[in-house]
Amino acid sequence: MMPNEFGTARGALVTTYDKPLLKALIWQGRHNDVLPEEEVLAIYERNWDFAGLLATPDAAELDFIHTLGQRHRSWLATATLAA
Repeated sequence: MMPNEFGTARGALVTTYDKPLLKALIWQGRHNDVLPEEEVLAIYERNWDFAGLLATPDAAELDFIHTLGQRHRSWLATATLAA
């Protein structure tokens, strides 16, 4: 499968260093700089209530989350931050 504009494809690896929310969500678990895309999706889905509390995703990370959600048919495709 061809990579998308974020450099990932289904089954691809995702870098964590440029995603502030993801880094905050994995602080006490895995300390890897690269995680499988499916695991990243599961982390975001499990912990979305903490978005904006532990860290706020920047525009690039939010675009990445929406694209990831679309690709995997997840509710994250339309997720918004709580006010």
